[in-house]
Amino acid sequence: MRRKSTWLVFLLLLSMQLFANANEKWNLTWKDEFSGNKLDSSKWDYIIGNGFWANGTWVAGWGNNEKEYYTDRQDNIKVADGKLIITAKKESFEGEAAGGKQKFSYTSGKIVTKGKFAQKYGKVEFRAKLPKGKGLWPAIWMLPQDDVYGGWAASGEIDMIEGWGSDTSKIAGTLHYGGTWPANVHTGKEYHFKNGDATEFHDYIVEWLPGEIRWYVDGELYQVQNNWYSKNKNEAVDYTYPAPFDQPFYLIMNLAVGGWFDGDPDGSTKFPETLEVDYIRVYELEGGYNENISKPKIDLEKLPADIKQPINGNFIYNGDFANNGENWQLLTHFGGAGSYTYETINGEKFLKANIDNQGNQSYSIQVIQEAPIMKGRYYKLSFDAKAENNREIGIKIGGGENRGWAAYHTNTFNLTKDINRYTTMFQMIQDSDPNGKVEFHLGLSKLGVWLGNIKLEMIEDPVKELLSMSKAPLVNGNLVYNGTFDQGDQKRMLFWDFKSTNSEAKVIERVLNIINNGDNPKLIQENIQLKQDAIYNLKFKAKSEKGNSIRIILQDKNGNKKYFEQKIKLSSEEKEYKINFTNKNITDLRTSLIFEFLGSKDELTLDNIKMTEQVDYSKIQTILIDDNFSKGSTKKNWTLFFGKDYGFGGESTFVIRSGTAQIKVKDIGAEEWSNILSQNVNIIKGIKYRVSFDISSSRAREIRVSIENSTYQRKGQALVKAEKKPKTYTIEFVADKSEEVGLKFLLGKVGKTKNRPHTVKLDNIKFEVVKE
Repeated sequence: MRRKSTWLVFLLLLSMQLFANANEKWNLTWKDEFSGNKLDSSKWDYIIGNGFWANGTWVAGWGNNEKEYYTDRQDNIKVADGKLIITAKKESFEGEAAGGKQKFSYTSGKIVTKGKFAQKYGKVEFRAKLPKGKGLWPAIWMLPQDDVYGGWAASGEIDMIEGWGSDTSKIAGTLHYGGTWPANVHTGKEYHFKNGDATEFHDYIVEWLPGEIRWYVDGELYQVQNNWYSKNKNEAVDYTYPAPFDQPFYLIMNLAVGGWFDGDPDGSTKFPETLEVDYIRVYELEGGYNENISKPKIDLEKLPADIKQPINGNFIYNGDFANNGENWQLLTHFGGAGSYTYETINGEKFLKANIDNQGNQSYSIQVIQEAPIMKGRYYKLSFDAKAENNREIGIKIGGGENRGWAAYHTNTFNLTKDINRYTTMFQMIQDSDPNGKVEFHLGLSKLGVWLGNIKLEMIEDPVKELLSMSKAPLVNGNLVYNGTFDQGDQKRMLFWDFKSTNSEAKVIERVLNIINNGDNPKLIQENIQLKQDAIYNLKFKAKSEKGNSIRIILQDKNGNKKYFEQKIKLSSEEKEYKINFTNKNITDLRTSLIFEFLGSKDELTLDNIKMTEQVDYSKIQTILIDDNFSKGSTKKNWTLFFGKDYGFGGESTFVIRSGTAQIKVKDIGAEEWSNILSQNVNIIKGIKYRVSFDISSSRAREIRVSIENSTYQRKGQALVKAEKKPKTYTIEFVADKSEEVGLKFLLGKVGKTKNRPHTVKLDNIKFEVVKE
């Protein structure tokens, strides 16, 4: 009886939605009918290559381990017979990649409308025919024109259709969102064809409205998504819903070969194969869109009595490691190696992860415990931790193999040599998982980690928790929460109070707009942490139509003691204002920051508020590397790597002679990193560094010099031309986090360097702090 009632409700809701959809009127804004004999260059651009540069690092295979090289040849992309035809071919092809020309075994095509057409919301319809064959991965999808909320996938991705060449009985529609990789998540659904399969022409539609995205095949609605989020690790809470899907996106069509989605081709794959598109059309909704929508509420599911129950509110058993590794899975795999021991520090017991090999994934070293994660519920994970030196670790709360290793929540934390408490909060928006996994990912660094006092608790609401807490500095050091006015509910003023008898404040386009009606209104944020004798930098953007003034005040919560006060006259044009001050009073973890708007009736704006603690350079080691290879210098701080034993070629020797480091390169190898001379140093977030060195080579050649972390993200780099006469080069960068990095001289196959024996000489290497 209950089941029948549930189905009646579902059918009623579906019929109501379909009726509402039928009344929607859409107006055409853009189209391509592919009626000519060549690709319309006013609408599309070709993508060429097999990868891209990200933060100075070359990402081969487009980040998906794809094998194809995209070209602009008619062999791979053409318009004929009223259709776009993208062809994947198996052939030997030489194309440009990092380090110069490389050989590829497959070619294909990819086109985009980026810079030529993008739209926020609307309907996209297309008619397409997909290829068949293991390892073929056709896709028609969308990416944001600008990464408003951060790099992929914090700013979102809409996959309108993806196909498996190995199984053409189905296609998929997927959303990617969350944080910047690897803190991203995705949700989606497969559609199984009732008539024919994906290798025949079918009609596809995606309708994208504020807070709702719908997928159709041949007129059949098969998926609706309305619950997603976007979170920057430098912010305390999510961006205001429906971020990230509230900005213009552009169109992409491509046919990939190989990669994680459908694996690589095998002997059964026939080439050439094609993705064919008859037309693609984009519409907008007549009458516009209601963007003032709230995130849908999720019914809270109760914790069943027959699964793991919390003890004193904590779902983590033995979180203090009193019983050593009981209840925990302590894993090393995917190239990771090491051991786990236990230590007592200040009367508290900790698990110590001793890492011999960092592995090739963040999860190469794992600490795991199962816990039920129920749909709609809010959770808080907290733990104590430190490391042998500054390094990053990741956490993931997700599913096991039966849930496709889904990520329900991820986050990263920067550990220091001191024990600190770390916290992350989230809501479970996917189906309940009674066997969810709480994972600590400790790979990609050789620095050992201590973990203790681990708790996973259900909470009422993360925002309520944050509003009541003394607010620790954000990951980027900012003491002000939501200083960009784009987080929390639809008012976008979370963490701020506007006090006034007659004035108004409203966020428009992520900027706070104030109508001052002469009653000296105040904007206040409480619970900011100030330390005694610390120096602080406060900056913000503002303007006043009448050029009135504002007063900046820092005081205790009750207003009994002022720590700082300054009056600033504003300009009628938006400007950035900067204030430096020293807190000579007591440490106060619940300080109030106040902006008081003075003068007569006025219109003002305020944005990008940031307050950080100024660096005390006297506490920082000024010179991290100072190597002039003079008498007595040794090679012990330097590591020489070559890839001969790993199948990538490369062989060299390293000596110190006549006051210089001499690297005799016998074989440059196949990659830039086939020969590397490196030394590791620790950098501090927010500090500017300068690297300088003298370099020469017995044969003129190019050498890449890189400062990069354990995940190969480059903080600074230079492509230098080494010749017989020594030259001095300099690299400057600002550290975006505190961590260990390597100064690397890449002496492998860089650019057009020829594979002939030669000697590279280095001297006067300095890695210095730049005081600003």
